[in-house]
Amino acid sequence: MCLQRALSGAGLTTVLCCLSLYAQGPATTQQPAKPVAPSGATLIFDDASLGLRFGYPAQMVKDTSAAGASEEARRCLHALLSIRTRPPACDEHSGCTEEQLSAPFASLSLLEFDRSCVSNDEWQNHDRLLASLTKTLYTTPGAEAIGKPLVYDYGGELSSQKMHMGAVKLPEKDPLGKTHFVVRMNIATMVHDRAVLWVIQANNHHQLNYLEKTKVSFDGKPPVALFPLDIQEKSDTKGAGSQQ
Repeated sequence: MCLQRALSGAGLTTVLCCLSLYAQGPATTQQPAKPVAPSGATLIFDDASLGLRFGYPAQMVKDTSAAGASEEARRCLHALLSIRTRPPACDEHSGCTEEQLSAPFASLSLLEFDRSCVSNDEWQNHDRLLASLTKTLYTTPGAEAIGKPLVYDYGGELSSQKMHMGAVKLPEKDPLGKTHFVVRMNIATMVHDRAVLWVIQANNHHQLNYLEKTKVSFDGKPPVALFPLDIQEKSDTKGAGSQQ
């Protein structure tokens, strides 16, 4: 079963392993070829009801890899945006080569968690709910934590926008049977009493750090990097905020 209890309390279920379906890409090597630097062209995600606006690389394409998510997962997680780097053009008959499977890969999904999936009391505990959404990463089979889950104030100490972040390194097996690694991070916050979650994944730090630093604006305020630090595989990721 893809949905599991993440917090104690009757009736509370949050998406754990199903989150990975919104950030899947081809299993790739731990040290892929040097990625192509993102061009200056960007597209804009702008949701007036959320007061949320941010840019992303124009060369990224729509990601349909979550199409097989369970009905319950689709009910509890709504994809507002799901994009990825363009997949390799593998041969229709022979499949992908090792070089193609080693190509730099990155994806970004913006998801909204449906409040009907939890009780009203559980919804009101925003910090606990957001912590649950980010800590799902650490229960994924084979996950290796990159530092501890963090809570930080978006845009500095005077900001009222509290962000929860978690990051892990995950093993994935490619079609050729080789096990490689990707880095995945979840960033969650409440916007106008709505829970939103960024799921970012990449097999190279260049693109991961590019996506995590996408400039995000809440309610027309000056845009600031989504996550201010660089994620490193063996780093404790210090200095971003208090630890949970």
